[in-house]
Amino acid sequence: MAKRSRSSEGPEMNSSSPGKRLKPNYSETMVVMVGLEAKSFTVHTTIICRDSLFFQAACGREWKEGQEKVVHLPEVEAQLFDVYVHWAYTRELDTTRMLDPKIENAKTSGPKTSTIPPSYLNLSKI
Repeated sequence: MAKRSRSSEGPEMNSSSPGKRLKPNYSETMVVMVGLEAKSFTVHTTIICRDSLFFQAACGREWKEGQEKVVHLPEVEAQLFDVYVHWAYTRELDTTRMLDPKIENAKTSGPKTSTIPPSYLNLSKI
């Protein structure tokens, strides 16, 4: 495989290891400000861009978001984005993150995790 450098295609990948396997760059992060309250999520660009065409584009150097390393998503609920970020990192959909913490025993009943893809979350923008 050819070496991929930082471009409009997303986060940097390098191929300095034997066999020229692509290695993700886990040192680069970005901030995603979510919801009307602008809750801040710091995420690794390699992780957040892996499955999202939206974030791949947003990480591009030609976009303001890619240059400043900040994306604003006021129309996405913070609790829902938290579920997406957890899925992006672990490949598990933690259903307890979708429950209202004010409801007694909400975190102790029903299935805890699943491998349901993020499309289930209806995050059409990301």
